Amino acid sequence: MVIYKVIIHIQKEIEQDWLSWIKKEHVPEIMSLNIFMKSKIFQILHPKKHDLKSYCIEYHCNSINDYDKYKNNYAKSIQKKHSEKYKGKFNAERLIISLKNEF
Repeated sequence: MVIYKVIIHIQKEIEQDWLSWIKKEHVPEIMSLNIFMKSKIFQILHPKKHDLKSYCIEYHCNSINDYDKYKNNYAKSIQKKHSEKYKGKFNAERLIISLKNEF
């Protein structure tokens, strides 16, 4: 299993608008591609920057090839929508991890 993690640090004053948009539009658009099996949204309880709210969104897929399909064909246009809508009000980090063991 491969997990694509997006960590977003968003300004507090737009948190609710951003979270609503993420839940109603952004994540459903990504999930409609049928590349990822499931997604999860987490709030980071102890963010590094106290003036921002932080979230982690996970997208789970079967293989790195599935992730590469998303990255090469869809990521740029989907990320552009997010960047234009919330320009200057967030920053993001991305990780690609592979599950090696589960207890």
